[in-house]
Amino acid sequence: MLDYIREGDIIVLTELDHLERSSKDLTTIMNEIQQKGATLEVSNLPSMNRIEDENLRRLINNLVIKFYKYQAESERKRIRGWQAQGITFSKQKGIQRGAIKCQENNLRLQLAFKLFFEGATDKEMEEQTGINRRTFKLYRSR
Repeated sequence: MLDYIREGDIIVLTELDHLERSSKDLTTIMNEIQQKGATLEVSNLPSMNRIEDENLRRLINNLVIKFYKYQAESERKRIRGWQAQGITFSKQKGIQRGAIKCQENNLRLQLAFKLFFEGATDKEMEEQTGINRRTFKLYRSR
């Protein structure tokens, strides 16, 4: 988008964090938009159009955007923290995370290949082994 905007363009977003969650990167993008003479409008932010003094309008708009940038970055940090807690909890409980590792001693995978070579359908293999059909197709293509 930044390569195509021109002076006078208006970039409309529903939420500021749709542009970027990192405060530093968002500031960089917003500065580039401003340098190109375009305007950024965010639907869920209060409108400053009724403020006649352009300098005051720009100052208030920048303050509101700084607040929302901080909020978006904080939310992302919270989500990452929750994700890390979930991963730690899963590891403690011994819950498999991600795809099943393709190992020769994986009994479910051995059974899936046995069923496949005996002519079982992907659905039958999935029902008997619990291995997702798409995941098993990946194993077959290796």
